[in-house]
Amino acid sequence: MTSEPGARLRLAIVLGAALVVRVLAAVQFDGAKLAGDETYYVTLADAVASGDGHPSAWRPPLYTFFLGVVIWVWPTLTAVRGVQIALSLVAVAAIHDVAQRRYGPRAAVVSGLACALCPTLVHYTHFLWSEALAAPLCAGFIWWIDRFDRGGRLRDLFAAGAVLGAMALTKQIWVYFGLIVCVWLLFRPERGLRPAGAAIATFFLAVIVVVLPWTARNFALSGNVVLISMNQWFPVAMGNYYPDDDWYLGSATHEEREALKSEFSSMNGPELNERWRAISLEMIQEHQPWWILQKIVRGTSGLYNVRSQTLRFIEEGWLVPSRIGAWLLVVTDVIGSLAMLAGGAFAFWVVPGDRLKWLLILAVLYLTGVHVVANATPRFVVPILPIVALYIGPLLVPREHRSVAGWQRVGAVATLVWLVAVPLPRSAAALRGVGPVLSGDPGPPRPDIVLISLDTLRRDAIGAYGANAAASTPELDAFADRAVRFDRAYAPVPFTLSSHMTLFSGLRPDVHGVEKKSDRLREEVETLPVLLQRAGYATRGIVTNAWMNAEYGFGRGFEVYEELPKADSFVDRARGQALAWIDERGDDDRPLFLFIHLLDAHSDWEELPYDSPPAYRRHIPAENAHFCNGATCATRFLIAADKSDQEIPEVFAELVADLYHAGVSYLDHELGALFDALDERGMLGPTLVIVTSDHGEEFQEHGRFLHDQPHEETLAVPLLVKFPDGSIDPRVVSELVSTADLLPTIVDLLELPRVDAVQGRSLLPLARGGDGAPRVIVSRDPARRIYSVRDDRFRLYVESAEERAQLFDLERDPAAQVDVSAERPARVRALAAHLTRVLGEDAILSDTLGAESAGAAVLDPEEEEWLRSIGYLE
Repeated sequence: MTSEPGARLRLAIVLGAALVVRVLAAVQFDGAKLAGDETYYVTLADAVASGDGHPSAWRPPLYTFFLGVVIWVWPTLTAVRGVQIALSLVAVAAIHDVAQRRYGPRAAVVSGLACALCPTLVHYTHFLWSEALAAPLCAGFIWWIDRFDRGGRLRDLFAAGAVLGAMALTKQIWVYFGLIVCVWLLFRPERGLRPAGAAIATFFLAVIVVVLPWTARNFALSGNVVLISMNQWFPVAMGNYYPDDDWYLGSATHEEREALKSEFSSMNGPELNERWRAISLEMIQEHQPWWILQKIVRGTSGLYNVRSQTLRFIEEGWLVPSRIGAWLLVVTDVIGSLAMLAGGAFAFWVVPGDRLKWLLILAVLYLTGVHVVANATPRFVVPILPIVALYIGPLLVPREHRSVAGWQRVGAVATLVWLVAVPLPRSAAALRGVGPVLSGDPGPPRPDIVLISLDTLRRDAIGAYGANAAASTPELDAFADRAVRFDRAYAPVPFTLSSHMTLFSGLRPDVHGVEKKSDRLREEVETLPVLLQRAGYATRGIVTNAWMNAEYGFGRGFEVYEELPKADSFVDRARGQALAWIDERGDDDRPLFLFIHLLDAHSDWEELPYDSPPAYRRHIPAENAHFCNGATCATRFLIAADKSDQEIPEVFAELVADLYHAGVSYLDHELGALFDALDERGMLGPTLVIVTSDHGEEFQEHGRFLHDQPHEETLAVPLLVKFPDGSIDPRVVSELVSTADLLPTIVDLLELPRVDAVQGRSLLPLARGGDGAPRVIVSRDPARRIYSVRDDRFRLYVESAEERAQLFDLERDPAAQVDVSAERPARVRALAAHLTRVLGEDAILSDTLGAESAGAAVLDPEEEEWLRSIGYLE
């Protein structure tokens, strides 16, 4: 770069302005949550920083390594953003220098300031996406290729090729732009074929030197040639399956897109890419003959949409600046992006042409074309902005008067009209939609929510789910007639503490880590009550199990969280307290979130294994209902039976089950009283009411009582969701679902900002009658001895200590008694591979969220003794 004193001063002014606006933006962006791809990059970067290397070739690796190195040196995301700001200043200096040499000092200042002050480029220094690295690399490529074009030195061309290789390792599509550069090098009129050949060889060698080691690494890992990443066809498939655009190539919800992704979560390597390719070509063929026209309109609209990512962050709640700051960020981003793109498009037509300009125009057209065909979003325009900024200066500060041909004027105007007319409608609609968010308008009223968890209630204990003759649940059956009934809902673990924490967090137990009496939920995890309280809900909770102690993290977000002491019956007391809270609301017009946890179906601690009022046990002979033998009573009797070497008679297990179902019938009667009371208060109809359970109970189906083993009888839980009347009609859903899905479902229904660190998925598409993608549910026992992997037909049990697997065909063998693993080895391998991937994902996400918060036991001695009496705490 030039060392002339005036040039240094001008550059200092430009860089000073760039630094000031980025620091000011940092104040507004402070505290922004990780969202979308940010979580992906940070998760992988943590693996790199810890020395584990890059775990996959799913996406180009350079930005991940960049993050990993910075985190390894300075383990904070603030440091990452600081380094990105420094890189952006280097990019500004590069654009200033190129404009200085080609168009003079005044044009250089304008071009430098355009790059320095462009709100989109400023904001992307604070986003943890690869565009934050791609834009500076693009500016570096321009700088080096300009040096070669002016001086002809091969070392400058080699550097330009190396930078392009780095760009390809950041955004894979750049590697193919190298072919365009080679053609450009071939047509240098002042050179012959031999120098052109040397230039092409030098440039190609530089790109290969950077890219080839990663390709070799991929081959060593997979045995297949994967140039950089395996998602070549993924953007094309997802770009054709776009949400909310019926005119453009189909329509899909966010959840349907996520389901499409997860459908292939069990695949890896080139087979995955080949599947995406097949989907892409199928979609393209389906939408002929207007596919290319639709893609041009949709892609241009998506790529050059002035609905910025900053606006999206504010809209989704990931970034919460002050109201004035929100308007400032959004308005400057929209106006700045539009001005840059419009000015650059005009400049390409009227600024005098040279070889560099034509190469960069080809780069813009190439990137536009790729994103039009694939998946175009506003953030993909970021690497184009330094190119545009370079020509803003000579457009606004011409060195001399020059005439512009008529065809250039026509082309410039046509380009401007296209850029404004196509993206503008979607941009305007997006701005209108986010207006209430920026203005603080809470939007339409939200429904009250009542979430009822019936501890230890098996799914088949309810008549609506085909219960046996011992059960009588008319109230739950009637409620099911008004609700969406999920016929195959599963808990992640048959243990109250861990299962309920999954329900509250949307995370599997291996991720949230709350599994023993000394655990606390990490502060980084946002629970359902926290999200609802932030959304303006009054939050009340009442629980009846010591494992639901507030200190585990359950109490977060609740204004009132009451833990009932041990009692003979909980449901009547809990109902009374819940109704009292409802009646005391008075002038509080906030929507209510009411969580009620009931232990009445659980095994008992005094005499009977499962207790209920005598009227519900009339069909059980009194002489057969005694289970007390000294200290071995109630649950302790069942524990002793599990430990005994003697075979328990089947009739005895049936008697225990009858006592359990009698207790369920009593619980059902009392729930009916709760539903009636809500109805009398005018709440039942307009309220979102959810009834579910944390786990089931077993009665010797697999050799034991209680709920230690991860079998169908302990993992299959009821899930009844009664949506506000008039919103979603009652129906039966047969797809596999998880209790982890409740949090994202409620978030989706209320249109709250999505929570990225959630492993469940919204059930709204299924509740509305849509089809779900094939799903695999992973569960386990509390001690992590046995993992259960359930797909649509089979359940695989993997005993981790013995490395032994059993497979059961639940379609032919619902009781899971006959191991068919020898007959179905392919299915065993597929489900085992899925389990391995899930455990790996859980480990990465758990590390990302931070270490478990553990300390002294949450429970006091009396609570521990009570839990020990009902089967916990050996």
